[in-house]
Amino acid sequence: MKNLIRLIGLAPSELDSISRLRLVRREHQRAVSEIEAFRDAEKPSPSARAKPLAKAKTEFEQAQAKLRKMLGVSNERLAEIIEQTKEDK
Repeated sequence: MKNLIRLIGLAPSELDSISRLRLVRREHQRAVSEIEAFRDAEKPSPSARAKPLAKAKTEFEQAQAKLRKMLGVSNERLAEIIEQTKEDK
């Protein structure tokens, strides 16, 4: 090791400084990677965002079908009734 240090032309204290800098750089890079992984984990995936929307759409369609069945009307007539109700408010 000492021969290698002499070949490079660095004093042992300089080599220690370089080793410390490399260690600090590695630790910094590891910390940055962990932060980026955590940040990416917080972001919901597109499929995760679509699930609540799909669920709400299904619930709406089920409620609409139930209301249509209770009133005994077609989709078009139900839409007209809903529009009239909105206008009356």
